[in-house]
Amino acid sequence: PTHPAKPNVLLQAARLQLDHLDDTPAADSLLTLLTARYPNAPAADDAAFERGRIAILDGRLDDASLAFAGLEDRLRVGDLAERARLERAQIHFYRGEFESALTLAEILTDNTSNDTANDAIALTLLLTENEGPDSLNTPLRRFSSASLLARQGQRLASLDALDAISADFPTHALVDEMAMLRADALRGLNRMDEAAAVLASLVADTPNSYLADRAVLALADVQLAQGDKDAALATLARLLTDYPGSLLVPDVRQRIRRIRGDAPL
Repeated sequence: PTHPAKPNVLLQAARLQLDHLDDTPAADSLLTLLTARYPNAPAADDAAFERGRIAILDGRLDDASLAFAGLEDRLRVGDLAERARLERAQIHFYRGEFESALTLAEILTDNTSNDTANDAIALTLLLTENEGPDSLNTPLRRFSSASLLARQGQRLASLDALDAISADFPTHALVDEMAMLRADALRGLNRMDEAAAVLASLVADTPNSYLADRAVLALADVQLAQGDKDAALATLARLLTDYPGSLLVPDVRQRIRRIRGDAPL
């Protein structure tokens, strides 16, 4: 209990509970212990971030926003501060506060070498390319609600919400984003064949979408989860060929090496 690695061990155990075992109470208990006993440890800031994520899962968006804002104020710069700012942008998005979400996301789009900036770019494009058709941005507002449901693990409810949006606005520009969210929800429900079909259709129908490279990567992940390494390798190779300028290329090359056994898992 007095080992200097103890705070980080608690953090990693909490992340396992949160991300792989879906046990948010157990994760929150470990994070609470970490911040109470080791408030000055570097892992304490990460614990505050994870507790913000838990607040989103629990529907406590005000608590989550305060947690992330506190991290930003305390850290000012660095990866964790940027991730906290992105989470605040996401919270504004979930609430339908699109101008506030866009303002925060645009701050993060300068450094395209990190995942946070890439996610901020995706959020910026989502917000700027999917306005209308009315002044309330009704389809986008409903999509933001479906996105929150999916993040909270309410995947069936999210799919129902997406079906309703598609029925009411069949030609809206959100079709690509809805396909990605649908595929992610289906993957979470272990309906891999359906997820693969949605992703393959997205790539075939809209190969020039800003989400197309992400859809190809997600399709490879589904194929790998189904145990089809050859198909996954072919799909990843397609991403390198069809989207050589994608920001995902370095990660894709690493994945290919891991699948082939040329690099550690």
